[in-house]
Amino acid sequence: MTALESLPSELQILILEEIPDLASLHSLINASPAYRHTYLHSSKTVLHQLVSRAYGLTDVSDAIAAVDSEGLYAENESNKAKIIALLDRRRRHAELPRSRLSSEVQSVKLLELYDKLDHVLQTYCAQPHRSNAALSPVERSRILRALCRLQTYCNIFGTREWAESHALERRPTWHRNFTIDEMWSLFFRTMPPWEVEEFGSIWTFVRQVYSDLFTEISREFPRSSPQWKALRPATMPIDPSELYGSEDEEEYINDDYDDYCNHLVALGPCFLSKVLRQQNKCTQRCLLASNSVTAKSSFMDLVNVVTAHQPLLHPADKYEVANIANALSSFPETEQPAPGWKRHWYGPRPVDQVMSAIVSEPSSDEAGPTEDIYQRTIGYFPGWTWGYAFSE
Repeated sequence: MTALESLPSELQILILEEIPDLASLHSLINASPAYRHTYLHSSKTVLHQLVSRAYGLTDVSDAIAAVDSEGLYAENESNKAKIIALLDRRRRHAELPRSRLSSEVQSVKLLELYDKLDHVLQTYCAQPHRSNAALSPVERSRILRALCRLQTYCNIFGTREWAESHALERRPTWHRNFTIDEMWSLFFRTMPPWEVEEFGSIWTFVRQVYSDLFTEISREFPRSSPQWKALRPATMPIDPSELYGSEDEEEYINDDYDDYCNHLVALGPCFLSKVLRQQNKCTQRCLLASNSVTAKSSFMDLVNVVTAHQPLLHPADKYEVANIANALSSFPETEQPAPGWKRHWYGPRPVDQVMSAIVSEPSSDEAGPTEDIYQRTIGYFPGWTWGYAFSE
């Protein structure tokens, strides 16, 4: 350490900026008084560099929204104006001054968020549907962007982690203060359709991780067993779906864990990271059991409900222009649809309009020509299971 500590402060700053993560940074500055002194005088620059390198091509505005939305529950009427303002800042981030990232506290929170989301991203890469090929920088950016957006969505419109110290609404009740159209306009109409599909792909992936964890549990004991009940806190309110019939009725037994998964997804990817990082199966299962609430609805249902085409909002409205096929190639690669999305909806044809694609089907007259049918370019649910919206 002596030789490194004798380096000029300019070189020490460069070394600090190359530290891979926040934990390693803390280890270095706690071990070296010289580097601690340098860091205290350049912490803003160092932290900003670490944030920039961590998120790569992913626009950090999505990560900022995920950090700033924590605690902004849509079920609280008093939060509505703050939520609208936050989501408006997110979509108009390009108009904001770069000093938006001036806070060191903000940078630390962004790095802590990245640490959690990166753990989920690595889990995604380890899925059987993935080849051994490493993620390209653009593919990684798309996945990380979707994870940030899912966390923001869950912070605002999702569910809350169980805490014995205080009672929270277990099921999402944001619809008390926002209509579905309001929510969709604030969040999803600001994205081109392929980014909505990225969101759906990540939602489905997170759900599948929970489903796999429950499949493992079900091999040992069913949901109606004393073992499962013993994992749940004694003070946890009884879920109606857990009730059994009376003595006069035939006993109702639900041994299927699957209807817990949608609720768990709505806790956000940071909660999934917490689950996956538990030290052993016992603590992991206790955490799952404490937050297992039945929920039938999913993002897939939401997409089915929102069927009418509405114009895209800024910044996504730039895609609803004439001659978009020629304009797309001029956008940064992270702002273009992934090849997998284009192949599914358009095949070899150019993307001539982003909100709908033409599917040729035989006419009712078998001898007649085919008909061109327009279908909207979101809701390819089978593709969500393998992340077609990310694939190169």
